[in-house]
Amino acid sequence: MSIFLIVSTIVVYNQMLFMKNKDLGYDSEQLIYIQMRGDLSDNYDALKIELERTTGVLSVSASNHPPNSIGSNSGGAEWDGKNPDDTFLIGTNVVDYNYCKTLGIEILEGRGFSPEFQADEISEKDTVGGFLVNEETVKIMGLDYKTAVGARFDFMGGYGKIVGVMKNFHYNSIRTEIEPLAMVLAPEFLRFITIRLSSSNMPESIDAMKNTWAAVAPNYPFAYRFLDEDFEYWYKREERMVSLLEVFAVIAILIACLGLFGLASFTAEQRTKEIGIRKVLGASELYLTLLMCKEFIILVIISNIIAWPLAYFSSISWLNDFAYRIDLGVSFFILSGLLSLVIALITVSFQAVKVSTANPVVSLKYE
Repeated sequence: MSIFLIVSTIVVYNQMLFMKNKDLGYDSEQLIYIQMRGDLSDNYDALKIELERTTGVLSVSASNHPPNSIGSNSGGAEWDGKNPDDTFLIGTNVVDYNYCKTLGIEILEGRGFSPEFQADEISEKDTVGGFLVNEETVKIMGLDYKTAVGARFDFMGGYGKIVGVMKNFHYNSIRTEIEPLAMVLAPEFLRFITIRLSSSNMPESIDAMKNTWAAVAPNYPFAYRFLDEDFEYWYKREERMVSLLEVFAVIAILIACLGLFGLASFTAEQRTKEIGIRKVLGASELYLTLLMCKEFIILVIISNIIAWPLAYFSSISWLNDFAYRIDLGVSFFILSGLLSLVIALITVSFQAVKVSTANPVVSLKYE
């Protein structure tokens, strides 16, 4: 059980590190977002202008969904060469100008939405406009990035063409795979303001934004969230699991050590005279210590052989919940095996050394 918990703890800990260090496809640092409530979206243009003038604000944009939680998708996308029998669900988001620039999303081909291209905007149903799509959308279209730019794309009540291909980015939890996504420019549907701040003097920048917000939108609270805090919240589940596994692993190791210590004490008591005879006949203290430890090493090796398959299938089952996960390599099991051997040897060696260094005359004087 100790070895099983050691392996599980190592696997969960490494998966958590993998998720925290995974490239999201955009820069989540120094990004905050604010939900526009009531009629605040009607004043978004004025609010954006004032926020962009605020000290410490690098870029401002907006969208219909938070950057890390695009929960809507739709079918019905059409393009030239599409098989009429094929159906696809494509994620949807409405954004403002400079959205990719604000988030730091890389444009692989074409361009992002810009005020220089007024024709990008879809202001009402059945109007011509532009689309930004990610790599997954290009894949289902069967095109490469260059041919995708300029291709006809009818979707979300509008028809037009693709103006840019975005690098894949995680717009939902990284537990799920990145799916096709298309974004359009439609100002009347914006609900969340996204702001990129300078990394220097951030508290002062936030205070300055509060003043700007109070001047432009005094009837609404300045309620903001840091984007990276959302990701930290998502990782809480895994962090709690690591903490619990660590506690259970320590408890199991302590119980196992008590058992090993008791067994080693009993074995040492049973073999006291044997050790005394071997020492009289010239056996060294090192040899006698290794002799005592050998049978416990064999037991630990057998325990590893039993625990490893159980830990492997349990870990695989847990990792299957993640679309992006670590490779369950042999190093996890070797490390757990070495740890279990070291713990066992430390526990047993105390009694082994005690017996091997004892005066053989004491153990043999009654024989």
